[in-house]
Amino acid sequence: MRLCRLLVVGAPPAAAALAVSTFCFQVTNAFVVAPHDPLLRTPPTTTTTTTTTRLQSSLQQWGAVQEGELFPLAQELFPNAITYNEFLTYIVDTLVQSNFDISKTVLGTSLCGDELNRPLEQLLKKIFGANNQIGGMAGCPLGGVTSFRKMKSAVDPNGGNCVIVQGTHAGISSQGQVGSGERPNKQGEGDLCCASAILASQYVSGVYNGAIAREASPANPMDASQFLVQEMLLPHAQRLEESQNKMIELPYVLYEEQLGFLKQIIADGSQQQGEQQPGQVAVFGGIALNTPPGYVDYFVPLNGNLYGPDGANTWSYF
Repeated sequence: MRLCRLLVVGAPPAAAALAVSTFCFQVTNAFVVAPHDPLLRTPPTTTTTTTTTRLQSSLQQWGAVQEGELFPLAQELFPNAITYNEFLTYIVDTLVQSNFDISKTVLGTSLCGDELNRPLEQLLKKIFGANNQIGGMAGCPLGGVTSFRKMKSAVDPNGGNCVIVQGTHAGISSQGQVGSGERPNKQGEGDLCCASAILASQYVSGVYNGAIAREASPANPMDASQFLVQEMLLPHAQRLEESQNKMIELPYVLYEEQLGFLKQIIADGSQQQGEQQPGQVAVFGGIALNTPPGYVDYFVPLNGNLYGPDGANTWSYF
């Protein structure tokens, strides 16, 4: 398969140029319906062995290549999944074609606090430098407007921009069980992954089926973030209950809620005391797939958007 990017019919020349890549991209002028959101265009898919060397070599200059064996079960369960190496190369290539200076690009992430997500964060830091953490439980951007504005304040007014990588995650065990993460110090054993999302889905199921009452406020103030994750999932209780595989559907549902949350943060956070903060913001989001030790991890790209200094969405990469 080839990395696929879709070019919108009638796009301006500057935007159309994004489709010209040093990689082997397939360009089409048709929209393809993504499995979980009809508004999303088909994201890049995995590469062939021929292009893998090219993809990894572009990351070598930063030492940002994840080593390990491929884990085919990831792509069987999530057909649009690509390796971290492919995802990172896609991000860098797209930013360069968007006239981003990588050395002046401020990094922000909205990823879950689970340690299985640190490898992606560490790889991103090798490319872009220090990370501004926007995310919290299950990857939800709970840092809000304050965290976003702090990130934007670090942008070089002379050509600087921001990139945000955001999304939820799901562990996949050696046997292909989604929602089960195997950790380096517990090989062969699986535990909940993403624990926050799964526990929230159990709460939502209980409320939906009448087994428990809905909480009006956090039962424990020390766990207020988990309450917010539960609230994000509640409107989708029926969708989750009726899905063929709740553990696969769960990260898609949570991701959609997170994306809406982040869009509002960007819109509100880009204006401060009536003034725009400098720099564009490129957002790449989806689902991180945490594989067993010894294998490379994967990412399901679901969103790639460019926002102007005023917070307006100016272009969709796929």
